[in-house]
Amino acid sequence: MQLGAREVEGVKVVTVGQALEGEALAALVELVASLTAQGPVRLVLDLGGCSHASSEALRFFLQLARQLESQRGAFALLAPTPEVARILELSGVTRLVRVAGSLSEVLQAESQRERLAALAEQVAALLARAEAGGQA
Repeated sequence: MQLGAREVEGVKVVTVGQALEGEALAALVELVASLTAQGPVRLVLDLGGCSHASSEALRFFLQLARQLESQRGAFALLAPTPEVARILELSGVTRLVRVAGSLSEVLQAESQRERLAALAEQVAALLARAEAGGQA
C-alpha cells in the first residue's frame, strides 16, 4: 500500500499515493482509525498522488469529516489530482469538506481556527463572570 503518515505542527498528514478503492481504501480506513483512536485530531489527507477515489472513498471522507467535527477535531483534503478534484466537485464533497491547495494553507487556517476558539472561550468566561456579578 502506498500510504504514509507524518505530523506537521500538530496536524496529522496522511499521504495517499494510489487510487482509493478496494484494499487501498481499507488500508486508509484502518490507518485513519488508528490515528483518531486517541480522540480529537486535526487530520489532512494529501491526495496529490491519488489517481481515483471511489464512491466508497467519498462516503468515507464525509463520515470522517462528520466524526472529527463532532469530536472538535478538523479534517481537510489536500491537493487532489485533477481527476479526483473533479470527482469531489461533482459529488458535492467540496461543499462539506475543506479542500486546500497546500499544506501551508491548511496550517494557516488551523492556526486561525485555534485563535478564534480561544477568543470564544475568553468571551464566554467574561460573560459568565458578568452574569454572576449581576446576580450577586
